[in-house]
Amino acid sequence: MLAIPAPARSALAVTHKSQAMDTDSAFAALETSPAGGDTPALREPYDVLGVGGCVSEKTVRAILPSAVRTTYCRAPSDAIARLACNRYHAIVVIASEARHIDGVARLSQRAAAAVLVVLLDQAVALLRDAALAAGAQYVLLFPGPNARLLRQVLAATLLRRCTEQRRQQDLSDALDLDSHPLWLCDPASSRFLAANRAARTLYGYSAREFAAMTPDHLRHAGPRPACGIEQHRTRDGRRITVELRWRRMVLWQRELHLLGARDITAERWREQRLQADAARYAELFDHSAGYILVHDLAGRLSAVNPAAAAALGRPAASLAGTALHDLAAPSLRQYIDESLQRLGQGGEDSGLLRVRHSDGHELSWRFRTRLYHAGSTAAYAITYAQDMTATIAAQRELEQSQREQQRLNEIARTDALTGLANRTALYERLSGAVERSRGKTALLTVFYIDIDHFKPVNDTHGHAAGDALLRAFAARLRESVRSGDLVARIGGDEFVVLMEDLPDVKCVRMIAAKLLTALSTRFDLGGRRHVFAGGASIGVVACRQCSLSPAALIAVADDMLYEAKQSGRGSYRLNFLLPPAKARSGSR
Repeated sequence: MLAIPAPARSALAVTHKSQAMDTDSAFAALETSPAGGDTPALREPYDVLGVGGCVSEKTVRAILPSAVRTTYCRAPSDAIARLACNRYHAIVVIASEARHIDGVARLSQRAAAAVLVVLLDQAVALLRDAALAAGAQYVLLFPGPNARLLRQVLAATLLRRCTEQRRQQDLSDALDLDSHPLWLCDPASSRFLAANRAARTLYGYSAREFAAMTPDHLRHAGPRPACGIEQHRTRDGRRITVELRWRRMVLWQRELHLLGARDITAERWREQRLQADAARYAELFDHSAGYILVHDLAGRLSAVNPAAAAALGRPAASLAGTALHDLAAPSLRQYIDESLQRLGQGGEDSGLLRVRHSDGHELSWRFRTRLYHAGSTAAYAITYAQDMTATIAAQRELEQSQREQQRLNEIARTDALTGLANRTALYERLSGAVERSRGKTALLTVFYIDIDHFKPVNDTHGHAAGDALLRAFAARLRESVRSGDLVARIGGDEFVVLMEDLPDVKCVRMIAAKLLTALSTRFDLGGRRHVFAGGASIGVVACRQCSLSPAALIAVADDMLYEAKQSGRGSYRLNFLLPPAKARSGSR
């Protein structure tokens, strides 16, 4: 606070805290009253606490401006008790002895915001200096010849303090508009003079607590980071990172420092996370055994990891700026363009791509590409690839081996002369058919067929003619049955037809008769000498919910064939096997 200049010399002595302590003229009498000096008008009521020594309350009230509300206490202890419950703009202490100065010190500590005025009844420099040291802003000589001047000084003092408080409130309101912490600091002591709402909220200190602090109280112990960046501690012990800025300013003819802070704790945390992620990605990129390629939507490479560069037989640096087209054969450029187009439309793509090694041989890569957007920058894509050359070669070799195995299996189950199923294939198929028939009511039927008079053909015309007849007989037999029925040659001139899901015995008889008719037609094997009369005998076994084994079924059919041959050939014999339960019922 600045000293109020005396308008003229008078009988009243006024000493302000800001004046030199050794000024002997501090208690000099003012010989004249201020010309035209009226008590400054107070625009609103102010509360003043009077603390009287041996002076009466009436005397204290008489010297105070009439516009103030006065509360009087005789002892400093009573005044301190009142300060705990009430707020006062000024405290007037009347001190006549050194012991009264102790009360001044306690009042100054308890009411730092109030104007503290000490009235002395004698011009004792020792008391004056002690009062100023205890915290008094003004020391006045009382009583004096001009009480009007005393009231004027007190009123002006109150007005100045209240004006400053209003200015401080206006400044505080202005500072509170900023969303970041702001402080006004005293350049000499670095003590905070004001703190805005953002500072109080972030740090958790009240305005009164900030008033007793300096920036050093906020700093976290330890090495300081980069210039302008500091680690601070909040009231609850939380550690935050702030970016500081300050500038000089002149306010009310006084130089101050404006200190601002921006909480960058979350920002720094995100930066650290990004840096850690970037470091992990760089390590993954450099040490990954898989292939990683970074490129744009046009297919222009910007980075290739060492594994991919080594697989292509090229330095990684030389691949930067290379087009994906240049890594593949010219015939695959359209495929690459289509893949990039799908990537731009859907954000990802995958497939199999053949690329060329620097020595010219091709590699098969299985790839997966994903599109990324980095803020406002252009989109980029990352392709992850795996070398499938050896795997595809092994797969092709396996497929070829499987095809070869399948071919061998077919040969093992096929009659070489006629192309029909052989005995092995017949028994495999018949075994499954027997299992399936046990849950059905339809008939499982085996036709055992033998060519009539085949031996004379071999003996008379040779084995070539016999083989031709066997092939022709097999072809006609295949044409006479359904596509799903099995036709097999099980040896010599013996054939078997396996049929499933025939509805009844009548149907079985019709099929047997049809086969006899088809096989009795002549076989023209080329030329007059190779026309043979047809003919065959058939043994038939039909069963419902069959309980016999495949070999037993074939044996029953063979028995029926034998009966057909014994009856004069060119005929069939049928054995219908009932389910086990019905067979037992019929036997009883």
